[in-house]
Amino acid sequence: MTPRHVFVLARWASKPYRYAGVSRPEGGLCLPGGQVNDGETGADAVIRESREDGWEILLNTNKPIHSQLVAGKLVAWYGGIAVKQRHPRRKGDQKGTYTIGLKPSQIVSVGVISDKLGIPL
Repeated sequence: MTPRHVFVLARWASKPYRYAGVSRPEGGLCLPGGQVNDGETGADAVIRESREDGWEILLNTNKPIHSQLVAGKLVAWYGGIAVKQRHPRRKGDQKGTYTIGLKPSQIVSVGVISDKLGIPL
């Protein structure tokens, strides 16, 4: 079964105690990811969505590390390494979508199920 939404838990290669994250214009934090398009695999979607969110990601495998139903829709999380950051936030930038490095405690605060994803806290 193809997931409807995908996200990636990617350790940042240049900052090993941080994970790839995205800061949204409304002030929220999230993992890179989004919706799966028709005819697209979950792995293809998470790579595409990560690029759209400003990260170059190398997946550990094409299989998710965790999947579950959320509000009746299948959501899958993939594991990987973040190798390039494209839109870092710089001092003085106005609100917008930026790539950021998330601490493990911040990942938990964005609603990710850390015990299912094996995030060391």
